[in-house]
Amino acid sequence: MRLARIEAQAGIEPAAVPVAWPDLAEVHAAGEAAIDVAGALTVACRFSASYSHSASADPASASESATVRIAADFLLVYELRESAIVTTQDANEFASVNGLLHAWPYWRELAQSTSVRMGFPPLIIQTFKIPSPYDPDAAKATDEQQETAATETGSPQQPQQPSEPTTQTPPSPEPTAEKQP
Repeated sequence: MRLARIEAQAGIEPAAVPVAWPDLAEVHAAGEAAIDVAGALTVACRFSASYSHSASADPASASESATVRIAADFLLVYELRESAIVTTQDANEFASVNGLLHAWPYWRELAQSTSVRMGFPPLIIQTFKIPSPYDPDAAKATDEQQETAATETGSPQQPQQPSEPTTQTPPSPEPTAEKQP
């Protein structure tokens, strides 16, 4: 793994940033994969965190210069076995879950230490959570995103179907204690 790029910008004085800015910052992550001719899987992980300060309630009128932004790219190289057959889709799914998972602790440290070096309160990024169709928080977020999209476009958006069939296993019965005479 290596740090390929780091970018830190501040268009606002540290005193104008609230201590709770990590809760208000937008954090984004993406992973892309490529397989080279030598049989190595290279994953590029792009991370960014940004905070926009606005004195008005209308975000559209906020100055673009009143922001704090920290971004970084990490490159991870994985060796593949000679017998491994990896499709582009498999590689990209690996990048978006495993690649991000493996680079996330380094991103968290970089974001925190860079924000402090810039004079801001520490930007503490939450731990990485692997996306799951069974996660109630993810389902709630997806529902909220669909409602927002429907409101913005004026038409309801069809819910996305999970890529794999979802089956839920019934809960196991509670163990019963044997009664002693």
